[in-house]
Amino acid sequence: MRRALTLALALLGLPASAMALEPFSAEYTADWQAMPMSGSAERELQKNGDGSWSMKFKASMLVAGIDEQSRFRYDSKAFVPLSYRFERSGMGKSKKVAHDFDWSAKLVTGNDRGTPVKLVLNSGLLDNSTY
Repeated sequence: MRRALTLALALLGLPASAMALEPFSAEYTADWQAMPMSGSAERELQKNGDGSWSMKFKASMLVAGIDEQSRFRYDSKAFVPLSYRFERSGMGKSKKVAHDFDWSAKLVTGNDRGTPVKLVLNSGLLDNSTY
């Protein structure tokens, strides 16, 4: 997900028509040489009915998984996050994050690993998917 958005940001020198977001989906598979492990991942960018965009990434390997979702607007060549969800499960430390961006109240609310989050929302702030 980050790679797709990084690519979009890298194209800032191109004309505006070349910077338009386009929906896409991609599937990936990985095998770890001689080890009996394999993994898969899916990435998707879709335009929602309200004009916002959703970027989704889901990966799994053996007994571990990652699920990341970001909903955002793309205004005046800038990403404006609306919500962000991240969950890592399986081997190692599990992690769960949920952030909601309230631009009218200028607040980010939610939780990060069980700890409540309430932050002042400044212009230009991005989530982990849109930075």
